[in-house]
Amino acid sequence: MTVSGGTKALHRLVGVKRGELSKIARGLAMLHQAEALIVVDCSNVMFGVGSKVKAVAEYLFEFAKCGVTILPVCDNDIRPRVKQETVRRHAKREKSRVEEYVLRTEIRSLKRRLNEEALNQQQRTELLSIVKQKEAQRRRKEVASWRPYVPNFAAELERELDLLSAHLTNDAGGSVLKVVTAQFQADAFMAGQIRNKHAVMVLSTDTDIPLFTGDNCVSIKGFSKKNFELVCTSKTTLQCIMNYVGTESKAQLVPAEHPIFEGISNDRLRSLMMVIVGCDVFPSGVKNIGIPTLARTVSLFRSSSLDSPTYNEAALFERLVAMLKKEFKPILIKEASEVSREEAEAVADGEAEEIANTLIDALVYEPTNKVDMNKTYLGGVEPAQLFKYCDEFAVATTQVKQGPVILKCKGVGGKDHNFLAACGHSLCGKCNHVICTHCQMTIDLNGTRIFCLLCGATELLVPDIGTEAAISIDIRRQRLLDVHQFTGANDLDSDEVEDVLEMMDFLRDYRAQVDTVHFPLYKTAEMETMTTKWEDVAEIDFSGGGAFIADGTINQRHIPHILHFFAAVATFSLPDEKHTQWQKDKAIYDALPKLIIDFAGNARVDSGYRLLSRCLRHALDSKCPTLENSTATLILHENEIGIHINSPIPASMRKNTVYNSGIVFTATKVLCCKCNCQCGSQGEDRVVCVHNFPLIFLLLLLLMDALAESMLMEYAACMRSDIWDQTIWSEEDIIGMKKSILTLAAAAGEDVSSIYFNEFSIDALIDKFETGTEGRKKWKQRCKSKPKPGDHCCIEHIAKFESTATEGKRRTSRRQTNINLVNPEAQQENGDISEQDNDKAPNYVDIELLIYAAGFSEILESKPVAWQLLKMRSIKQRNELGISTKTIISKTKQYERQWKDLLLLAKTRSHRSSMYSPVNKVTPLTTPNPEISTNNESQTMMTIGTIVSPPSEARQRLHRNGQPLPFCQKSIPHKKGMTVKKNIAGKMTKISHRCCKKGCSHNNRDSPRGTRFFCVPIPRKPLNSKTPKKAALINETGALLLRREIMDRTMGDRLNTKKRRYYVCENHDFEEIHKSAIVKLNNGKKITITYKMIVPSSAGPNTKPNTLSQGIGRDRSVRKILENAIKDNKGLSNEGDWVMCAQKMAEVSCSESHRIPLNPTVAAAANIPLRKGNADDYVVNNKLFRVTPLTKTTSHNQKKNQPPVVQPGMSAKEVKRRTGFTDESYMISYIFVVCDGDVDMVKKRCTSLTWYEEWFMTFEYIWNRSVNRLEDVQKTFSGIREEDILKVLDAKLNMFRRCRDRWPMFAFFDEDKSLQKDKWASRYDGMRPVMWDMTGITAYAFSNSDYQRLTFSTYYNENCFKGGIFCQPCGWMGTINAWTGGVSDSDYNRREGYLKQQQQFQEKDLVTIDGQERVVRFLNIYDKGYRAKMAAWENGKQLVLQPDFKESDKRFNRHQTISSASVASDRGGNERAVNVSKRAGLISKGFQSNSDPVRFNSIWLTWSFQANFMFERVL
Repeated sequence: MTVSGGTKALHRLVGVKRGELSKIARGLAMLHQAEALIVVDCSNVMFGVGSKVKAVAEYLFEFAKCGVTILPVCDNDIRPRVKQETVRRHAKREKSRVEEYVLRTEIRSLKRRLNEEALNQQQRTELLSIVKQKEAQRRRKEVASWRPYVPNFAAELERELDLLSAHLTNDAGGSVLKVVTAQFQADAFMAGQIRNKHAVMVLSTDTDIPLFTGDNCVSIKGFSKKNFELVCTSKTTLQCIMNYVGTESKAQLVPAEHPIFEGISNDRLRSLMMVIVGCDVFPSGVKNIGIPTLARTVSLFRSSSLDSPTYNEAALFERLVAMLKKEFKPILIKEASEVSREEAEAVADGEAEEIANTLIDALVYEPTNKVDMNKTYLGGVEPAQLFKYCDEFAVATTQVKQGPVILKCKGVGGKDHNFLAACGHSLCGKCNHVICTHCQMTIDLNGTRIFCLLCGATELLVPDIGTEAAISIDIRRQRLLDVHQFTGANDLDSDEVEDVLEMMDFLRDYRAQVDTVHFPLYKTAEMETMTTKWEDVAEIDFSGGGAFIADGTINQRHIPHILHFFAAVATFSLPDEKHTQWQKDKAIYDALPKLIIDFAGNARVDSGYRLLSRCLRHALDSKCPTLENSTATLILHENEIGIHINSPIPASMRKNTVYNSGIVFTATKVLCCKCNCQCGSQGEDRVVCVHNFPLIFLLLLLLMDALAESMLMEYAACMRSDIWDQTIWSEEDIIGMKKSILTLAAAAGEDVSSIYFNEFSIDALIDKFETGTEGRKKWKQRCKSKPKPGDHCCIEHIAKFESTATEGKRRTSRRQTNINLVNPEAQQENGDISEQDNDKAPNYVDIELLIYAAGFSEILESKPVAWQLLKMRSIKQRNELGISTKTIISKTKQYERQWKDLLLLAKTRSHRSSMYSPVNKVTPLTTPNPEISTNNESQTMMTIGTIVSPPSEARQRLHRNGQPLPFCQKSIPHKKGMTVKKNIAGKMTKISHRCCKKGCSHNNRDSPRGTRFFCVPIPRKPLNSKTPKKAALINETGALLLRREIMDRTMGDRLNTKKRRYYVCENHDFEEIHKSAIVKLNNGKKITITYKMIVPSSAGPNTKPNTLSQGIGRDRSVRKILENAIKDNKGLSNEGDWVMCAQKMAEVSCSESHRIPLNPTVAAAANIPLRKGNADDYVVNNKLFRVTPLTKTTSHNQKKNQPPVVQPGMSAKEVKRRTGFTDESYMISYIFVVCDGDVDMVKKRCTSLTWYEEWFMTFEYIWNRSVNRLEDVQKTFSGIREEDILKVLDAKLNMFRRCRDRWPMFAFFDEDKSLQKDKWASRYDGMRPVMWDMTGITAYAFSNSDYQRLTFSTYYNENCFKGGIFCQPCGWMGTINAWTGGVSDSDYNRREGYLKQQQQFQEKDLVTIDGQERVVRFLNIYDKGYRAKMAAWENGKQLVLQPDFKESDKRFNRHQTISSASVASDRGGNERAVNVSKRAGLISKGFQSNSDPVRFNSIWLTWSFQANFMFERVL
């Protein structure tokens, strides 16, 4: 270590040559009677020559060649607590590390600005200058934060010295002694060596050694190999050295500025002077006192002699102690604030005295011995007394006192340390730990927040020391050089070093994972030679099916293993088995057998997903041949049967490239692979490429097609012919064959889901398989692959671009019902649009009147050609139909009222059902309701709690005069006291429903007439939507809870899910209850909802009573009268009999004038309805059983109750930005055009959004500027579900297409001529020109190889669709169907059919020429390259005009050049039409993954039609 400013107190001898050191060492040895030895501080040397141990050893070895003996000394790993300079340097390095990291972050941020922001040249220059400055600061901080450290430094240095033979005496007489480790510090050991005359000089840059040791100590400063500098406190000593080197030496003596240590003989005084200016034990020193200031104080006690000064050391010591005590007194007085000022000063003075002595003892009594030796001291005297702060230096006889207060600091890097409290301390502002003055940092600019180093780094977002992120740039750069051999590492700046190292480390770690790849086990060469790794069993020919089973060359013992192998190929993972960490595995894992999935995972360092996807792509490629005509070899490897297959696998995109692929595998291992592709395995390679696993999948397809069935049939024949000795098979073999038979039967198409192999023998399983041929025929019919598009076609004909994973899953799915294995065409809602409507002409008049009613009449005078055509056609239609002015005025007023209604509807949302059915519609009473029933056969109705019979009235007397009897229906005796009802035909009534409540036997036949039965809600069907609304989920849960409560209270079967009708009669009590249930929403969140429901009361009898009360005596009499009357009158066959019976009852029971309760037995005998339940109290709107959620949820009915997002009256700028229309009038007028002037169609909706919102949402999504994804639309329009968005989009697109199809495809001849510019009229006078072109619409790269080839265009060099675009001279434009991108332009023109449409149009649009109506043929103007002349001529003799084109390098003549230039000039406007046709965002983005081709084609067709109403014409 060093003393602050110590160099100013040392005399220097500069320019000492290397060869002169030996002379100086011998001279000093003679002068001081000491050993001619130089002690070297090895840690100090490491800082000077490099951090490598080898560099230190080589320096010592070369230094010994000067002819001197060297003693290398190393510091011990243990530092004494008194050495606070070590703490200060550790803290300083940590602060530098933090500052370096902050600078590194700032530099990275500045460079990001340079790369990303738009800066002018001046700004860029300034930023570059700032980056350069900060990079220089960062480098300085990085150097300051670095400390070389070598574990076991002494041992490593000794080893390197041995390698150099440095311990041997060299030619100059010098050598290096054994490495010594000091007890604590090398400085103390070296001072002891000088003081004890074991050495004459030290080699160290530290100034504390010569200052503390005395005038006899000479220190060699610096690590030069030529010239050296010697320092000493004594000028006389250096003058003696000048005599040793001679007069010819160039060495010069430089006196010290302030030689205050010269002549000081007292060690404690020297130590005190070092403490005052700052040294290891007190780094900060006394404030404002350095060497110059101290020199002025010392000079006061020095004699007048300058050559050999002497001092009054006692007085000087006392004065200096007072200076040191003055430094600590303020802190000590502040801590002793509890006592008086005088007492505090006295206490502080005593404690300051102890602190001064402690710091002096820390220097004087530091041991000078080697490690593990008895302690020795500089003065040769052991300490008799030490304070606790210095107890590490004590011996057994030393008395240790408490002394000054010692505190523990949090330290650096989690290593705490002790320090004197009087030296100053603080508390961390975050963790509240004690920290010394060295281990703290201030972060806030005002300096009020003090943190420990760890918390301070955290506040600045600097990683902790010791972590990977905290490694310095120099170490990272060195790692690039040493580990990765990155030669340009020294040319990289800080952030580039981080990026490159991260990349290189990743690549190294990733490549190291190659060793974890298991398959294939053997090199490809094993397949090409006679291998010993496996043995061949038999060669099989797949064209013979499973005949190889019966081949006599196959050992019978291999049969179970062969079956097991082929069954493993056809074994799939369980439905609930997970292969990835995703919530749901991709379809590819359902399409492939478990064997391939396991192989892929062990053939790559990752999951092998790419191998799986490419496996399906190549195997399902239409160019890939099947294995049905191939041969293979069965092999045996480690008691496992496997197969060796070779077959060509074509490349996906290259037309004529075929790879020769081969694989050898068993049920559990991939043994060997080969392929001649660029990544394939050849020779000594062990690689699985993407062309190997398709062979396994082709084998699976062959098994499912015919091989599995053939194998089982051959196996059955062999089992019955007794050609096999079945006794040689073990029980384990038999069980394995059963399992294999079931797996192969399933692969063949047999339903084996209900078969358990332990329940059947092998013969029984074979018999069951042989009888299942019909099921296998159906399976094979279902398993036929979807028809391959053998030719290019419209994308709507493909309907859905199926991925290879989906196709593979479909091909390998076994006996799954309700799966359409042939790709179905997409079905879209047509919204009440009839195909016949397309043949009707648009209602131009109504459209125009509705536009006028809305106040948008200026639209018809605007520049877009469609509005001009609309106005012309409206006038023409009005004249043709003879519509009067009165009718026009009347209709206009009607439309004005409807327009006002539309504006009102656009301001408030409502449920969409309110737009389709009248509000408060009255349902007729005679309307049958299917969920309530009475026992009246003429009214069989069932509804949840709905009442059909008249309301119950108060019970009255049985009969009054002049009043007819209530029931006159005939009945016949059935049981004693009961009657059996008949229907109108006279037949006995069938029991259709009975009460399900326990203990109740009421049914529709035997109960009193008029008894009501309430139907229990039946289980609901699952919700159709994948993301149902919150309200739907709440209602679904409530309905389920209601049914469970009713079933629990009636039948005791709460979980009854039978889809049959149960009833509860009205003769029970009902009650209102509250129940809660948990509802799980789409986002996984769970909410608790409380429901109010009406259910049967839980009170009442649980079982039917054995006896029925006969009532009082009067009741028994009445019952007897009834029974006798019925018996005498033979069943009361007419109304008179009933009157007589009633009269007899009245004589007995109705003598009083008040109402008399009727006994149940009497009611049953008289067939009188008896009402004892309280159902009438809960019936509301003819419903009884009902459930209502009580809990209020924030999103319940949220969309319906929210205000509309968009309303009429939007600014033109906003409409233009979001929809592309010039303003709102253009948009609404186009809506009128689409709806053909029908207001009902305008306001027709699919959701709770307003009609205006749905139209606006459709236009905004198609324009695709302000919203890009369905998620954006969902967020903009109140969280509407994606399926509802698509429902709205499809409904509007169908209306768009209906409108487009009803409008004429082209402008009529007279319209075209009247609207086109003069230049077209003069150039194409009397002709009907139309310009045609084709354009590419970008599509994603399809995983299916067939679709990839169909859609890839070599012209556009991408996957795309192609669509035709036309434009007439008047500016009317349009598009026709989009086809797969691989189609040629000529083929498209020939097959699309638009030429036929043009022929039909020109034949209908006759033109009067010279008084005769004639057909004016279309003149099709194409670009060069189209071969369409013959096709055009075959369709109505249409004409073709296009630039001349010839073969390559052929010249054009004058006529051809001028003609081609003229056509090209005319077609310039058509290029603008192409641009407009792709202006919609959904089209310009292209066809994305998971898009619907039918919907995309509809957008493509209707957008150009819409563009005619939006933009100015392109010609």
